[in-house]
Amino acid sequence: MENLIEVAQVIGASTTFLDALLFVWLSTVSRISPGIKWWAGGLVISLVGFSIYTLPHIVITNIDVSEHLYSLSELLFSFSMVIGTRRFAGLSVHKALFAYVLAASVLVALTFDLVLDQFLGYFTTIAFFNGALIIHTGYCIFRFKTLETGYWARAVGIVFMIWGIHWLDAPLMMQWDAAFDYGFLFALFISNVAVLGYAALMLRSLVQRIVAAEEMAVELSMRDSLTMLWNRRYLDKTFGNFSHNAKRHNHRMAIIYIDLDHFKPVNDTYGHDVGDEVLCQVSQRIVEVCRTSDVAVRNGGDEFVVLIPHLEDDEDVMPQAARLRERICRPYHIDSIEDVHVGASIGVAIYPDHAQELGMLLECADKAMYQVKKTGRGTEIQFFST
Repeated sequence: MENLIEVAQVIGASTTFLDALLFVWLSTVSRISPGIKWWAGGLVISLVGFSIYTLPHIVITNIDVSEHLYSLSELLFSFSMVIGTRRFAGLSVHKALFAYVLAASVLVALTFDLVLDQFLGYFTTIAFFNGALIIHTGYCIFRFKTLETGYWARAVGIVFMIWGIHWLDAPLMMQWDAAFDYGFLFALFISNVAVLGYAALMLRSLVQRIVAAEEMAVELSMRDSLTMLWNRRYLDKTFGNFSHNAKRHNHRMAIIYIDLDHFKPVNDTYGHDVGDEVLCQVSQRIVEVCRTSDVAVRNGGDEFVVLIPHLEDDEDVMPQAARLRERICRPYHIDSIEDVHVGASIGVAIYPDHAQELGMLLECADKAMYQVKKTGRGTEIQFFST
């Protein structure tokens, strides 16, 4: 068993070296975790302590300096680990509080060993401090929740708590040499599983943030920057799916083309800031009228498009188009300016009757809208006709 423990110590030092190397490298990765440097520093300190412990011990006047340095390194590792984890989980750190507890634990432990000559009291203090901090670290990880890390965080948190509980029972196990030796082997195993699991959790969280950022960037690229309605790019991308679904289920679609009337005088009279606010309010009213399945698009300038992807009968589009015109034509209240008025000319084209390609369908709806402008702005809604 003694030879096995010596081998285990060498393995422990080697795995601690690899863990420290991993976390030092991770600390160079941008935005991986705000607490990663605490972990990296703690593992480096632990590696130094482990190395000192595996080398021939330094003994001065019957005081095992190597053992005290190793114990101090474990305390500092636990301290760094809990600070780093709380930062990772977005919790308040309380560094001063934990530092005071660390200092008090070191003082109590040294008092037991050097003053009272009670090694069991010394070891129990070290074990309880480490165990409590590791259990607290596990609890912080267990409670950590992101979009997809819930089960993984809980699993890693449980491993940490098992590791912490094992520290708490160490003073009892040291009463029996065999139990303590096997406990040492288990501690090496569970600690490495916990540390690697935490590294995997951080990498998983980083990947999630990168994927979420990419998805957000893609969505923003398909949004109008002013009104946050969908833009023409989004309509181009999704129309194929809508048309395929319409063919498959044998139903129609409608394009409602909206052009604001009297909008240029608003810009000329009140300025572009007021004009932009009018466009934003128009967009909001369009969204309020549309169903969740409809696609509201700002086509550029003061033109808007609404795609109705499911239509049983051509005339079904008219009530919605009328509601859009009525809502858009209501007065707009902007800061201290008196009511601002704009109108709306609306043209409608039906898929597949008028066209099957998006470009042609928009052109048909645009032509119908200009027929409205010719006959009298905002007074009617015009279907495309050849």
